Amino acid sequence: MNRERSDALVFFGATGDLAFKKIFPALYAMTEAGQLDVPVIGVARSEWTVEQFRARARESIERTGAVDEATFATLAATLRYVQGEYEAPGTYAALASAPVIDHLRRLGVTALELLPIHGFVDERRLVQHGLRNYWG
Repeated sequence: MNRERSDALVFFGATGDLAFKKIFPALYAMTEAGQLDVPVIGVARSEWTVEQFRARARESIERTGAVDEATFATLAATLRYVQGEYEAPGTYAALASAPVIDHLRRLGVTALELLPIHGFVDERRLVQHGLRNYWG
């Protein structure tokens, strides 16, 4: 990741079940195949450190089979974590915090674009039962 970059992968719900079952194994497979060459920033509500985030990624990957230490070290070096609520403006501002910016600069990232996401999509039937859809 020495060349100048203008992209990063930011995913929300990073401490959730979908990340554990699908996203971390996919990121590891991409790293193993030499296809993941961008920084990866997980965003979630849990008050975790980056070390806890990396440990969760490792636990997820270990459940799918053997872990190559060099491959995991490469993946782990790209991982960063931002804690926050999806609907809170401060969460997005945290993506511009000094540790995140320093990490992105070291990797040569020059721009970061966030695409809109929906965290909640309520359906009338669910609301009537006191329930709601939650993605993340």
